[in-house]
Amino acid sequence: MVKLNSKTGSARWNFAAAQRYAQPSVAKIEANPNGTRVVANLCVCPNEMAYTIRQNVRANNIRLNNVRANLRVRPNVHIVPQKTSMGTMKTPCFEMATLAADHTKKLKKLKPHQSVLKFLTYSVILLLMLLPFKTSAQFSGGTGTESNPYIITTPAELAQLATYVNAGNATYNDKHYKLNNDLSLSDYHAGEGWTPIGLRYFPDTNMPFKGVFDGNGKKITELYMNNTSTDITYVGLFGNVENGTVKNLGVENVSITFTGDQNRYAGGIVGLSLANSNITNCYTTGYIETSSSSTTNSRAGGIVCFNEGTVSNCYSTCSVSADDIAGGVAAINGGGSILNSHSTCAINSGSFAGGVAGYNQSDGIVSYSYSTGSVTSGSWYAGGVVGILIQNSSVSHCYSTGSVNGTSEVGGVVGRCDNSSISHCYSTGSVNGINYVGGVIGFLNQNSFVSHCYATGSVNSSDVAGGIVGWSESSSVSNCYSTAIEIRAQMGDVGAGGIVGVNNNNSSVSNCYSIGYVYSVAPNSTSRAGGIVGSNQN
Repeated sequence: MVKLNSKTGSARWNFAAAQRYAQPSVAKIEANPNGTRVVANLCVCPNEMAYTIRQNVRANNIRLNNVRANLRVRPNVHIVPQKTSMGTMKTPCFEMATLAADHTKKLKKLKPHQSVLKFLTYSVILLLMLLPFKTSAQFSGGTGTESNPYIITTPAELAQLATYVNAGNATYNDKHYKLNNDLSLSDYHAGEGWTPIGLRYFPDTNMPFKGVFDGNGKKITELYMNNTSTDITYVGLFGNVENGTVKNLGVENVSITFTGDQNRYAGGIVGLSLANSNITNCYTTGYIETSSSSTTNSRAGGIVCFNEGTVSNCYSTCSVSADDIAGGVAAINGGGSILNSHSTCAINSGSFAGGVAGYNQSDGIVSYSYSTGSVTSGSWYAGGVVGILIQNSSVSHCYSTGSVNGTSEVGGVVGRCDNSSISHCYSTGSVNGINYVGGVIGFLNQNSFVSHCYATGSVNSSDVAGGIVGWSESSSVSNCYSTAIEIRAQMGDVGAGGIVGVNNNNSSVSNCYSIGYVYSVAPNSTSRAGGIVGSNQN
């Protein structure tokens, strides 16, 4: 029952520890019994750990039986920067909408003080019922479950997701989300640009996204980041994903520049993808560049920077550049898997460069993937597919068609391979370097093996060159062939071989052939050339 006094009344309540309702909100209740309009405005405002409800009521002396409240939420969202312990963050304020009440029974006179008291009591109960559902209005629908995900239709709603996750909000960081519109982030170009969804702060603060983001075949354009912050470590559309999934999403016209004097790690879709995370059916276009005053701490990947999870059915046409490690799909594949993925643009790094992954380690798998762009390292470890392959990792059923260039340990598929395997791979581009250059692998080491691989591009080195492997150390090569027009060691004192330039320390070559031209010239008599092996030092 609701009785409203004709005189204006007010009341106040304090609710302690209601911390989960972290935004001010306004609700309006209306009823029209027999033409008499009843209005109540309620406001909830955060006041440190307590909340104050103020209510003003005006109406005639009436009583409503069997009141039914129907909620319609139409938020007007605006973002207010606020200082927190982690720096300036974007925190939402909300204005909330309209409640409509209708009546079904006759009116009856009550004493004024009774009617006001009853009305205020019922209003507070109704408002408290409303508040737990209030923040879901920041999205265009849904409840965050797998069967009914939160719906995102505007850039502001996507930014709101970032705000929740970056604040460590457990109510939202592990839910399901679905993108229902193409979005442009052109309004987020001011200052350092887009704030990633999920953050990793230097040295050890972790705010990951743990949910599922379904791009629904839509695309996000104009992702811009020009970040020089010293505390954020990983950037991308998503900065940090742990036990989460990003799928079915295109990110076009990426422009990421990440510089500074700390760790600078960037990916087009995700910066850091930890174990049990998945990135699937995604692509990027644009460019990504990282730079650090400590050149060993600058890494960039077209899809993800550091991957411990699974990347599948993804591609990037982004040009990727880093002082240290660069990869067309991932800078580092650290125990994760990269499957059915590829890159098509130029990859450049100061050290480790790979058309698919710059660095593949810790049982990492790269399979059924390829690169068609040029790959260049300013010094060591350049590979058409993977720059360096170590720690029982593997590359299989992969290929490269672009040119590969570096100083040392340069290969058409893998630059250097330690205690790992390469199988069913090929390279058709030219491979060029100063030392340890091979059509498939530049330097094969520590009980590694290569099988069922071939190369057709020219191989050029100033020292050691091989149609398949430049230098093989305690490793094996089997069932491989080279049809390179030319394998050349121009100034070397060791040699060039149609399959292996130098076969050393109990290494083996079996079931292999070469039909190309092998050329080795040196200013002294130590130069060697061979149709299969240039120099066998077993």
